[in-house]
Amino acid sequence: MKVRNFCIIAHIDHGKSTLSDRFIELCSNLPTSSISNCFLDSMDLEKEKGITIKLAAIRLSWKDYFFNLIDTPGHIDFSAEVFRSLKVADSALLLIDITKGVQAQTISLFKTAQKEGLKIIPVLNKIDSPLVSEGRKEEVLAQLRKPPFSFEKFHFISARTGEGVPALLDSLIEEVSSPESHKYVSKLNIPFIKEGGLCALIFEAEYHNQKGTILTVRLFSGEIKRGDEVYLVRSKIRVRIREIEFLTPKPVRFDKMVAGDVGRIYLFLPKNIQLESGEHICSFPPPEEKQLSLLPLDKIGGLKPMIFSFIAPYDESQRTSFSSALQALKLSDSSFQYSFTQSSSLGFGANIGALGPLHLEILISRLEREFNVKLISGPSTIEYKAIMKNGEEFFFSASSQMPDVTTVKEFFEPYIFLTLSLSAEYEKEFMSFISFRRSTYLISLQREGIEEVNLTVEYSLPLSELNSHFVHSLYSITKGYITYSYIVGDYHPLSLSKVTIWINNIEYAELNFLAESSEAVSRSREILLKLKDNVPPQLYELALQAKIGGKVIARENVKALRKAVAAKCYGGDISRKKKLWERQAQGKKRMKESSKLQLPHSFFRSLISTNTN
Repeated sequence: MKVRNFCIIAHIDHGKSTLSDRFIELCSNLPTSSISNCFLDSMDLEKEKGITIKLAAIRLSWKDYFFNLIDTPGHIDFSAEVFRSLKVADSALLLIDITKGVQAQTISLFKTAQKEGLKIIPVLNKIDSPLVSEGRKEEVLAQLRKPPFSFEKFHFISARTGEGVPALLDSLIEEVSSPESHKYVSKLNIPFIKEGGLCALIFEAEYHNQKGTILTVRLFSGEIKRGDEVYLVRSKIRVRIREIEFLTPKPVRFDKMVAGDVGRIYLFLPKNIQLESGEHICSFPPPEEKQLSLLPLDKIGGLKPMIFSFIAPYDESQRTSFSSALQALKLSDSSFQYSFTQSSSLGFGANIGALGPLHLEILISRLEREFNVKLISGPSTIEYKAIMKNGEEFFFSASSQMPDVTTVKEFFEPYIFLTLSLSAEYEKEFMSFISFRRSTYLISLQREGIEEVNLTVEYSLPLSELNSHFVHSLYSITKGYITYSYIVGDYHPLSLSKVTIWINNIEYAELNFLAESSEAVSRSREILLKLKDNVPPQLYELALQAKIGGKVIARENVKALRKAVAAKCYGGDISRKKKLWERQAQGKKRMKESSKLQLPHSFFRSLISTNTN
């Protein structure tokens, strides 16, 4: 079978999307001028942030072979996209920036691909950089020859200039595993697959207003033709295939897909059916249930959300659009969770869970841009655990869900194991910073290089510390020369406080949040300062307060606008001016006591912004 399916995995900024562009340029006979930078990064957000957010599958022709290339994100917040790619690829190109060497995500992604049983091909990028000396090259190769990698053969390229890329494409014909080697075909002992019956895996889905549901699938056996009726195994329904297409790189319609292909199919689904990655397609009528039960039907990339926030439509009239937008986005990104809820202050909304701070920001930005729904969002939080006095466990993420402290024996929060790689030049500043983050030092490995000394350290610290401010500070003190990855560990006890936010003695429940007691004041000041920067001044002074119980723990003031009501009085009796001033003061008092301020949209955006640029 002259088909090769592979994905590219790498730490962020190691050149995945640039290499994909070179592949497209060489395989599609397109002039360089017609290929925009990061061709597969089609979202405006991807171009703005300079990162890959969604996986992208494209079919390329090289000599007598078809290459199905899957470009994947590198940021740890989008690891679910990587997992989906690894499930359907036959091999993985592990791309490494030779000027930076092995970094945190390099190791993490290698282990994940290894766990999936993929053949891993090391590719060293940026060999044209003036920073690459012979000593630097040998240093990186030494890293890759040692465990856990133990590589022996390497490819050297420059994705920017194209140097070495044609030779890499030639080698992929021999080095990338054939479609028949995939575990669905070679290891799963399922009779209807071995006999050539239809079996396809859905690993990406999106909704189009005119075209219906668009599914990206990998065919393991059999074939699909336009107009065929097929069976969705988990959903237990039959549907008709309306269209079949491949991205080459532009969408091109075909009449059928055969075993080994990766392409897109169009169909209309009943409204009550919510597809998720990991759904399987087989022929209709389907094989017997005994055989279908042997398929691995778990959701692909079903990682547990770690960051939570409350969102609601800024305009109540967009309630229906808001609900539809969440359902459509869930089809496209199954790694986040949501549940509709009713807020006492904001009305109808939803609690959403994301894989990290950047993932949360991207989700909210996509809802606003792709579905034209303006949103209110509360402070991000994590999932806490309470051990009740009756012995029961209770999990919660919103301040409104926090149980009465008189019924709780102890609160717990999740910890993470954080691995960081940085230049030893910034060790002192880093150690000073991390010591204030409730962290516990685990292990340190100093690696002497020919041209620099690198440090790899591991810490245990609360998940709540891994917020956007933490990441900004890391990049600031190391001037960007740091990388990290993490895994979630166990729950540890903490002293938990519920902080309420007040403006002129009116509580704004959408801004309430949970915090470790020792950090409640600093987090409160951060939110109050954002309020102060974004709330427009009124005709009366605004008192911004953060409270625990009835005690004020932080306060900021927004000075009143000055309106010269007596300006029209040119001379005459001073009593006229006094009457105007008294009337103005009474009006300000009434406004201050009775009016609830509508917070500007810019403030809610500032709460979840990660400023990744």
